[in-house]
Amino acid sequence: NWKTYTNTKYGISFNYPSNYLITENQTETQNEIYLSASEKEKIGVEKCLKQPECHIVPFIVTFKKISNPEKISLSDYVQKNANYGKYQPITVDNHAGLQLQLLNEFYESLLKHTYIQKEDSILYIFTQTISDSDMKLFDQILSTFKFIEISPTRSKNSQGNTYSQSLQLSPTPSISPPTTTTQECSLCGPQGIHNVKGNTCPSGLICKSGEKTSLSYCVKENESTAKCEN
Repeated sequence: NWKTYTNTKYGISFNYPSNYLITENQTETQNEIYLSASEKEKIGVEKCLKQPECHIVPFIVTFKKISNPEKISLSDYVQKNANYGKYQPITVDNHAGLQLQLLNEFYESLLKHTYIQKEDSILYIFTQTISDSDMKLFDQILSTFKFIEISPTRSKNSQGNTYSQSLQLSPTPSISPPTTTTQECSLCGPQGIHNVKGNTCPSGLICKSGEKTSLSYCVKENESTAKCEN
């Protein structure tokens, strides 16, 4: 048995197993949805990262909407901002997308980056899990994904629960045409893929913890991560 999660502020809807829990975490820079199998496993990522013996929650799904008024293609966007490997083309609710799965050996987790183009924006979905079966579950969830009409009113799920603050979008910088190969502000650490096979951030950049969120970003040594969180 599956439930339906619907959010008219973000304009998304998808199905998920009824025995899974959804926990929402809204920050100034992005909006996160955590899916886990039980209350015991539902530990906050920030708390978990401070405990060396703690694994990342079994299943993390993070949604982020990126403004794209110039309608830069997905291939150009990932080449500039997320050039981590060879992406595979996918289609989500009749919208073109690109997807890449990687193994983070340092944290013993699977990572999947999904980008979907929609009019003048790009929807980025980051998935992390320690279980191959959970990653397959994400693929099933993604197959039920629907884009719906965005509404300024409160959103409700199929059970009638109101999410007055759920996935409330915050301003994001517009995408400019690719002019450089730098990867400043790319995710790193346990949330990103720069630790794959021992690699860290690109040359000239280091991985620093965010000032407002639990995420980490690649920035220059003398710069803060604040610019990545605005």
